[in-house]
Amino acid sequence: MSKKRMSNKLNVLFKDPYRTINIIFTGFILFIILYSAVFSPETNRYPIHSAHELFTGSSSISIGLSRGFSSILRLKFADAYNYNPFSLRIFIFFLLQLFLRLFFIFYCRKSIYSNIRYIVIPDSIISGVLFLIFFEPFWRELFSIILD
Repeated sequence: MSKKRMSNKLNVLFKDPYRTINIIFTGFILFIILYSAVFSPETNRYPIHSAHELFTGSSSISIGLSRGFSSILRLKFADAYNYNPFSLRIFIFFLLQLFLRLFFIFYCRKSIYSNIRYIVIPDSIISGVLFLIFFEPFWRELFSIILD
């Protein structure tokens, strides 16, 4: 494939900012899934450690999420719960977001839409509500720390 042809394909792929954001979020979610698939809770050689624990010396509500995600990908749901009781709900959030991002990437490409806000506003509302629901224990913890 020639450089010009490749450049044209990339320009078409990234010409819409909304689509570009969805592609970036999809890449981020796929990176999380790949990271969880590559590293095993049995070996516990995760290269990214809890920043909260490193700086404060105390554990946080998110401790064990990486091991929980790795266990979920290996279908070891009881282990995932033991590593972090919220790991399954957070994993489901990312999985739903992956499907939403893929849907909007392809919908925006194939659809003839006259006004992007008819897509962006419902997407933002759906994603915001899902975030509030699935991350509820985390934001409750955050507000309890702030208010104490």
